[in-house]
Amino acid sequence: MRFLLLALSFCVSTLATAQVPVNLNSSNITFPGTFEDQPDSIFLRLTNTGMEPSEVEAAVILGTYPIFDQPAFSVSPAQLVLPANGVDSFSIKFSPRHNIQHVSTLVLTTGAGEIAVELEGQGKYRNTYYVSTENTSEEALKSALRTRLAQGYRQLSYNAARDRMFLEIDNQRLNGQGASVNTLECVYTGRQITGYTSRSAAQSQGNFNTEHTYPRSFFNSNLPMQSDIHHLFPTDQTANSRRANFPFGTVSGSASWQVGGSKLGTNNVFEPRDQHKGLVARAMIYYLLRYGNDGGFFTSQEAILRQWHEDFPPTSIDQNRNDGIFREQNNRNPLVDYPQFLERIQSLSSSSSQPMTSKLVLAQDTVTVEQFPAQGQYYPVIIANEGTVPLEVGAVIASLPAIRINNLPSFPLTIDPGTFFELQLTFDTSADSLFPAALTISSDATEGLQEQVLPFVAGTNLNVSLEDRFPAWGKPSFFPNPASEFLSLKWEAGLTGNIDIRLMTLQGEVLWEGRLHEGSTGMEIPISPAWANQTLLLTLDYQGVIWQEKVILHR
Repeated sequence: MRFLLLALSFCVSTLATAQVPVNLNSSNITFPGTFEDQPDSIFLRLTNTGMEPSEVEAAVILGTYPIFDQPAFSVSPAQLVLPANGVDSFSIKFSPRHNIQHVSTLVLTTGAGEIAVELEGQGKYRNTYYVSTENTSEEALKSALRTRLAQGYRQLSYNAARDRMFLEIDNQRLNGQGASVNTLECVYTGRQITGYTSRSAAQSQGNFNTEHTYPRSFFNSNLPMQSDIHHLFPTDQTANSRRANFPFGTVSGSASWQVGGSKLGTNNVFEPRDQHKGLVARAMIYYLLRYGNDGGFFTSQEAILRQWHEDFPPTSIDQNRNDGIFREQNNRNPLVDYPQFLERIQSLSSSSSQPMTSKLVLAQDTVTVEQFPAQGQYYPVIIANEGTVPLEVGAVIASLPAIRINNLPSFPLTIDPGTFFELQLTFDTSADSLFPAALTISSDATEGLQEQVLPFVAGTNLNVSLEDRFPAWGKPSFFPNPASEFLSLKWEAGLTGNIDIRLMTLQGEVLWEGRLHEGSTGMEIPISPAWANQTLLLTLDYQGVIWQEKVILHR
């Protein structure tokens, strides 16, 4: 997906050009195949071509697979200060959890606009058993797993499968659990037998049995389902009988049977003890992926089994068991190796498809303008779609006529999933009032806010140029900042003119206003508890010439 290159091509073709004084060594960073256990890093070099220091902040906007994936890209440090004509670098790290192609947008925020960089990376799994699942999700992933689990499968007889399970795979002397003699534990009650020498001895003398997590009655005890060890476990005979072929779930209220943490509800729902819930979930999901939803038995349990899979992730003992079964059957339980597979399947028991969502995303919640674009240049601002279907932007409106959108498109503007649009802004610096201002962006987003307001405020460097038009007595000292109960303003000498003072939100809502008259040396502004934990703008207005400063409020 090369959407960034297309966007940059569009920008170059317009009459104006971006004037951000930061050059990059690349507008596209691509990571080759990267394993889930071996993250990779690439440096993005920045050069400040301006005569003033430039502060650059980095934010990653999630691109492909936003529903189930965590951001695979990260940036450090989060912020750089480039000296004039200086060079520095961001480290871009790619840490995939999924063996899929990842695409995200890195937005670099400067006082002269935003720069977008495309990040791409192919995630891979170290275990080559799952190569066929690369870049698949939903029904395609289910199909790939079903084919893989059957490929090369070595079918055991029921007796042979139980022998391997009792004497090797679940024998705590051999499976990494540290027992000194042959030890078998009931997965439901925790009851153990020790010193047995054969499966028949464990069964007849130890009263042990074999639990089919997906009950045999739903597949008529047919092979290979009957002997597939991935859903077989050793159990106490009584516990095995109590579970019968009842569905799994949470037992609330009284139980008709309860031992060792497992219980059978009066509504014939069976809840295993916590130690076995994760294994139950992964055994049931394995069965469905391998053989299907026999008897429709899985459907009503899908939600709770997903929850148990998440709440009780695989342990090293579970991995040992998976490895042991692989040696016998030549297939694996994918949910033990890579629990995150389930994030790419929205529904197991019915046709699965990714939710259709669109999400309007902005790289920052407030634009701080440190430098106006020169003649023929523009100030770039990035808007993106972090969804799975196209996003339609219905309007982009500036609150002041002094801010213009140089490349205002015909609406609705369509932004494809994982892509962005670069708004090109110009400012009429001859206007008496430029700040505070805001862009209002309206969309048909199905997730998050459909309408977002992006405030614009003047930064420190920009205030210097505004002060050229400000009175000689200039700005006051103000304290404390952060403030909680009051904010004090103080001038060294009395004012030689009247000045209007306002505290307002970043969106332009006036919370407090007052006037200082000629001769005054300062005032104290009370802070309302209702304003707590906000960043506000302190605005000084002298005959239409405005000076601003951010004030942080705590309570």
